[in-house]
Amino acid sequence: MSTGRSNYYPPRAGRRIIFRPISFRFRRWLEYSPFEIGSSALSVPAILWSAIIPGYIFRVIGQQRIFLLVLGGYLFALLVFLGWLGYPLASIAYMAMLSLHVTSIAQLIKHLTPSCGLKFRIISTVTAFLLLNVFVYGFVQGQLGRLLNPLRINDEVVVVRVCSWQTVKVGETIAYRIAGGDKNGFVVVDGFGLDQVRAKGGDVVRFSKNSYQVNSTVFTRESYMPTTGEMIVPKGRWFVWPKFSINQTLPEAEISKRTMLYAIIGTDDLVGKPCRYWFWRKQL
Repeated sequence: MSTGRSNYYPPRAGRRIIFRPISFRFRRWLEYSPFEIGSSALSVPAILWSAIIPGYIFRVIGQQRIFLLVLGGYLFALLVFLGWLGYPLASIAYMAMLSLHVTSIAQLIKHLTPSCGLKFRIISTVTAFLLLNVFVYGFVQGQLGRLLNPLRINDEVVVVRVCSWQTVKVGETIAYRIAGGDKNGFVVVDGFGLDQVRAKGGDVVRFSKNSYQVNSTVFTRESYMPTTGEMIVPKGRWFVWPKFSINQTLPEAEISKRTMLYAIIGTDDLVGKPCRYWFWRKQL
């Protein structure tokens, strides 16, 4: 019989082993310990999911069909809200989402506090509505606004991705602000433009009767562009050619002269780049 020493040593318990029983018990408590108010008992995860997921409380109390209806309605409203972002229909969908979520939380409160009266439930429901609207949905809308902007341009809504001016390149279409005003009888309404960048800062633009030239590249002349002259685009700016709906009877040369006042776009005017497609809608 061999009396040699074994080379195998079982792994020693590290310092973390001290905290494992505590974390294990906490997880067990979260999953299995009921949270009791009145005669109702729900686990902590059930309460959390019921507060987060619209309609989940109905699944917890065994009303699976209502849960599916509420959740399905919420997801449909979310799709409508995103798909028609910027249209009045999106506002209706937003209120539908908020209402379904508040209804779910009201049901949760009712289940946790069955002995409380109608006055308490009304106050708690209104409070839930205000808190959700300001701190949850309002926050999400604010974050969404930092990424996307729905702009109304020529009776249509175009969803625009917010971008920095350093990413703008010649040939891309940009959305920009138009400061309205009356310039020598040429009245322009405040709004937004959606046009292609023709030249960047430092480029030389020359105009002729049938074309315009950016540095050494020749392009077909756009409507109402000047037929003579040249310009150097200032640094940090872009040259676009706005497509105005002109309702005044003026000579073409006069329209060209006044449109040029709005053809130079600065970094402060930039809104972003329009999405080529927004869900099923083609924008460009």
